[in-house]
Amino acid sequence: MERSVLLERALSNCVDFVRQYVYYLHLTERRDEFPNLVHTYIHNNFICMAVFNWSHAFGHHNDVLHFRNVSTDGDQFKEDLLQRLELDNDGWKAYWEEMKAFRDKRVAHIDPNPEVKIPDLAKAYVCVSYYYHSFVGELKELGDYDVFPDNLDKLSDTLRKKYEKTVTSLLSGF
Repeated sequence: MERSVLLERALSNCVDFVRQYVYYLHLTERRDEFPNLVHTYIHNNFICMAVFNWSHAFGHHNDVLHFRNVSTDGDQFKEDLLQRLELDNDGWKAYWEEMKAFRDKRVAHIDPNPEVKIPDLAKAYVCVSYYYHSFVGELKELGDYDVFPDNLDKLSDTLRKKYEKTVTSLLSGF
């Protein structure tokens, strides 16, 4: 796959994660206002899709978007990521297992045991943000990719403001 195509797909996945995450945050803040079950399903879908997006970048190393397949130095990438997360290898493994368990039991497969812990999506955001910032400059050097923001945190802030109105409409409109 051409490098620019790989990076474009990788960064699109990050932007998709942010969209899911921001909606998740809004709905979580207002969960006590859910007028009926459909809102719970919508909320849960945002969680599932955020975990799914994260899994492309950090889950199984065979995924084309996995950081080891996108980075030119996967070991250094992971070392820098762990520093940003303030985790050692054991802490990373525990977090990775938590994300994988949720993905396996709630997203990719159906587990008859409904008891599964929602993973720390704030930590997932840190992972995705680091991933995005690691590659956005390279993609922009390869061509006209202005559709991708330079800063994922600014995109997140913009979406939080924009989606607040959408969530308010959603909660009052069903």
